[in-house]
Amino acid sequence: MWSSLEFALNVSPTSWGALLCSLLAGWYFLSSRKQARALAKFSRPESTLPVLGNTLDLMFTHRHDIHDWILDECRRCEGRPWVLAALGRPTSIVLSNVEAFEDVLHRKFDKFGKCSAWLVSDVFGDGIFAADGVSWIHQRKTASHLFSLHMMRESMEQVVREQAAVLCETLEAHSTANNPVNLKYTMDWYATNVFTRVGFGVDLQSLSSQEHDEFFRAFTRLPIAVHRRIQQPGWLWRFRRAFNLGYEKQLKLDMKRVDGVIYQVISQSMESKTDADSPQRLPDLISLFLAKETNEYRDRDADGVTTYRVKTSPKLIRDMAFNFTAAGRGTTSQSLQWFFIMINRYPHVEAKIREELQAKLPQLFDKNRTPPAMNDVQQLIYLEAAIKESLRLNPVAPLIGRTATQDVCFSDGTFIPSGTRVVIPTFAVARLTSIWGEDAAEFNPERWIDPQSGKLLVISPFKFLVFLAGPRSCLGAKLAMLELKVALAT
Repeated sequence: MWSSLEFALNVSPTSWGALLCSLLAGWYFLSSRKQARALAKFSRPESTLPVLGNTLDLMFTHRHDIHDWILDECRRCEGRPWVLAALGRPTSIVLSNVEAFEDVLHRKFDKFGKCSAWLVSDVFGDGIFAADGVSWIHQRKTASHLFSLHMMRESMEQVVREQAAVLCETLEAHSTANNPVNLKYTMDWYATNVFTRVGFGVDLQSLSSQEHDEFFRAFTRLPIAVHRRIQQPGWLWRFRRAFNLGYEKQLKLDMKRVDGVIYQVISQSMESKTDADSPQRLPDLISLFLAKETNEYRDRDADGVTTYRVKTSPKLIRDMAFNFTAAGRGTTSQSLQWFFIMINRYPHVEAKIREELQAKLPQLFDKNRTPPAMNDVQQLIYLEAAIKESLRLNPVAPLIGRTATQDVCFSDGTFIPSGTRVVIPTFAVARLTSIWGEDAAEFNPERWIDPQSGKLLVISPFKFLVFLAGPRSCLGAKLAMLELKVALAT
């Protein structure tokens, strides 16, 4: 009889490879069978095909109305989860009730990770959007110091008011000259410059006009490219990327342009901190992340305490700067654009906003007006209600995805096997009567106001998911609301 060592030494490498492949194939088959059995009881769209699943729905049939199609399926299932499957994509469970949202985002938070980080790793890197575990903890904990109420009053309020004044001057100049205005570009500029000033102490006006234009155009195309990846099988967009084809070729060029500006912002921010003549500033993201070369975090579990170390590196600074700039720019700018669309569709809402401004902040109608302060805009109940209603119906992220890192049982008994992706369709959720009432699809700011007290109602963040909820809730939510209210009131 051979000993275990003799057996190992006498088996050829080819045989070992075949054995390993067999074991992996067996494991994959068993785990896939386990997932298939667990998901068999869930409803599926009528268009689901054998093998293909909903591939044709995502790539062709509903490519341009995917969110409306998901809404129709959520209505059909009446709040019950349903399966969305496509070739080359993880099987997904689409959720449409508040209890399930709270399970994923709060109660069972530690059992879900960010899904499909591999889709955007070449865009977001290891930044806070795509990070999990200790990397995410480090970035969130470090950045949280920037978004305190103290910082809001000490630095952010002044920056927002200054940039809102510049925004109004730009719009008035176009109006006086009777020239059309590119609203998207103008709102992008406002939101981006606010955040680079707040986050890095850098004014984007230092860039040339050509750099401005290329940067904004490139940044606009990035989410479009990511969305195309989401709609396609993984092998297809990887093939395009490998051979530099179509939108993947454009994505590489856009990332080069955007990174060029991001590195300029980082460089200018760091230079200002070493300049002896530069005025003393409050902390920004660069100084917060550079405060320590190595950061330690401890995790206690049944096996004891584990220490994790995160080193500050040029890549970490780049990824952090890109992620926070993307968050600070895209969300606020898009929200402003949608708000203008909504009040154009509902002129009676615009009239009520003007009435409130005239009654509470009449100085804003003077010729030499200045943007309102933070305390001023807190009085504008109806304006805030209209903003939140616009955000509800037009969420910046129409889908939120997470992946179960282990088997999970929801509060209602629903079983989600490990490796399954769960999707919260925020666009669809806003239009479900089971969550928002019979007028769910209507633009109705009054739903946010208590008819007795006239004050804003407190709505669960697991119902109003624009700023997410739970441990991953948006750090910059208060800054975003301040930007929106000051700009719109002015």
